[in-house]
Amino acid sequence: VEHKSYVNIATDIGRCVGFRPGERMLAVTTIAFDISTLEIFMPLLHGGTVVMAGRSDLLDVGKLIGLIEQGVSIVQATPSLWHLITQSLDGKRLPIRALCGGEALSPQLAPVLVASVDTCWNVYGPTETTVWSTRRVLSPESPEPLIGKPVANTRCYVLDEDMQPLPPGVVGELFIGGSGLARGYLDEPELTANAFVPPPPAVNGSGPAVPEERIYRTG
Repeated sequence: VEHKSYVNIATDIGRCVGFRPGERMLAVTTIAFDISTLEIFMPLLHGGTVVMAGRSDLLDVGKLIGLIEQGVSIVQATPSLWHLITQSLDGKRLPIRALCGGEALSPQLAPVLVASVDTCWNVYGPTETTVWSTRRVLSPESPEPLIGKPVANTRCYVLDEDMQPLPPGVVGELFIGGSGLARGYLDEPELTANAFVPPPPAVNGSGPAVPEERIYRTG
């Protein structure tokens, strides 16, 4: 993953959530998981503060909620962790902006999470396209956990088995192009070639300002 790809996603998500200098973001994710980089570096890129959750905080959801209530503005977590947090709020509401990703957000949890925070985004993306590739803000009127639209400088294509674009509503395979694409897998040229593929003519003919050189096959 290149630096420019990370700067692109950190800038886009920071703008999306309205990150302001001086705000605090909670870091809860292990550094073995790529989404942790957003929790660590996005606040610093926007003049904010990283609040590091300790092991004891992560083992006790009550302590974690207490940490959030100490002036944290933004929290990113998986649906599994958000489920634990919302189950333990006892009707309280957290005055934060929430990012939910890393796993599929269920239709059951989505409205509960929306009702528990100020604003909530469902985010999706594979590591190969740098943390997140799409985002959607959820609301009480529209809490459906769809993956939303591409982040800045990112394009998504739904293609059939012949690599041809499909119309809306037709099931196909998702391919991702744009600034988030990684170079590939270290010392794995065959794996890289299978996952990062040349786009079909129909993709570059569909209007991207910069023609795609490669697109990532999400599988």
